[in-house]
Amino acid sequence: GFFIFYVNRKFEFSKKLSDMSSVSYRSIKRFETTGQISLLSLTKIATALGVSYQDIQEVINERKFGNVFIREGT
Repeated sequence: GFFIFYVNRKFEFSKKLSDMSSVSYRSIKRFETTGQISLLSLTKIATALGVSYQDIQEVINERKFGNVFIREGT
């Protein structure tokens, strides 16, 4: 049914994003479920999705994080 299709498509997207960004599948799943991610991983994902480094740097410099909590360290 639809639910199985949705779960499979979500898995496929998460796996592809993991491959594209070199961020582990587990980290992506944690981000999807908890919203927690390192700044490095978030940057890798954004870059893989076509966000320019300049745009990423602007967000960091202007602190336009919204609900994102930036934690130093790994």
